[in-house]
Amino acid sequence: MTAIDDKYAALGAAGGVLGSPTSAEQPCPDGIGRFRHYQHGSIYWTPSTAAHEVHGAIHGLWSSVGWETSTLGYPTSDEMDTPHHFGRVSHFQHGSIYWDAGRGPYEVFPRPAFAPVPAATHGRSIHCVSRSADKLDVFGTDVDGAIVTAAWEPSFTDGWHGWWDLKAAGQHPERRSPVCPAVPTSWMRSSSGWTGESGLRPGSLRSRIGGTSGGR
Repeated sequence: MTAIDDKYAALGAAGGVLGSPTSAEQPCPDGIGRFRHYQHGSIYWTPSTAAHEVHGAIHGLWSSVGWETSTLGYPTSDEMDTPHHFGRVSHFQHGSIYWDAGRGPYEVFPRPAFAPVPAATHGRSIHCVSRSADKLDVFGTDVDGAIVTAAWEPSFTDGWHGWWDLKAAGQHPERRSPVCPAVPTSWMRSSSGWTGESGLRPGSLRSRIGGTSGGR
């Protein structure tokens, strides 16, 4: 009996969520893991992640983006209910795949690292930060009371871009503190691109940039 056999038995074998085997247990192409396919999903194992099942629509998306060779890597959990009970989720080494009835399956990745934001920059008090998938904007009060903003992206080789006076640029009617947009905590990828979310609940979408998912 292998770890995959033990996992399959614990899930109810042929009477469980995976159904009957459709392949023999095999090594993965990277030489690290092993897998076996079943009627409704698969079980993957590595020495560091143990054995976990992936099935249904989540299994379909994971296979379409490249299985364990994708950005997600190997599964680190079985499929489970989401914390807010709006769908299902399977976690992987470098992200997760969520499913809900409204959107179907989609990838979610941790928020990328950004440059540190100082409490004050050249006399400007920073009091609001807004992040998108590859950009960080800060809002603050200039020495003359004007509301200003600056931006940072990983591609910028000269640091922060700005500062701009929002009133002078016609983007802010008054010299007052701007309302800070929600700060996304994770990033979703689907066939329509990337989306930042401030929480994993339907209707909480904040910003979108271009992007596509791959295939195997």
